[in-house]
Amino acid sequence: LKELYYREHGERESQYVVYSAPAADSAASDEELKQIYSLYGDNLKEPAKVKIRYLLIPKEKEADFKEAAADTESSLQTLAEKYKLIPVESPYFSKNEAVPGLGLVSEVVDKSFSLSPKESSAWIVTPAGLCKIEVLDKKEPTTPTFEESKEKIKEILTRQKSAEASLKKLSELSKDLKGADFEKFAADQNLELKSMKQFKEGSYVAGIGPSNLIQKALS
Repeated sequence: LKELYYREHGERESQYVVYSAPAADSAASDEELKQIYSLYGDNLKEPAKVKIRYLLIPKEKEADFKEAAADTESSLQTLAEKYKLIPVESPYFSKNEAVPGLGLVSEVVDKSFSLSPKESSAWIVTPAGLCKIEVLDKKEPTTPTFEESKEKIKEILTRQKSAEASLKKLSELSKDLKGADFEKFAADQNLELKSMKQFKEGSYVAGIGPSNLIQKALS
């Protein structure tokens, strides 16, 4: 049990190399790109988006703006002028995106999409404080045409080719590594040899980040 615990949680010195695949060639015929478009068309769809303007009374200043918070009749612009609050205009955002300055606050996001353009909300309680929003504009979900999607499709194709090339190369490297001296292997493959002095579960690996797969390999 002690040995098992050490293998899974103990610190150890380790060596490793990082292989980065070269950029793949994204050249492809329109026919190939159209095939990918037919497969990934739904993923290229632009979601519904909304643009808002909002006032925020920070939580730590709510006591100073009790009169503003109790004002349920005035428009957002009137509140801003009357109580010296600064309106903030957001860029367009979807339901899965954070509202700049507020974060991903479900109450604000849900209300933004439920209101019509030019409509305003009541004061909304958020982790940042009290927020009042006005919807400026809305965009319906759209599916870009093939021509509009070409660049994105090329990016998808490049990532796919890079992944395939990486898997192929790693398979070849794995065969060469079996039974070989690790330092010689790194030198022969022109790979930079790196080391970790105190690697343990959850450690950050330079060039890789936290990696459970490395932990499993060493266990």
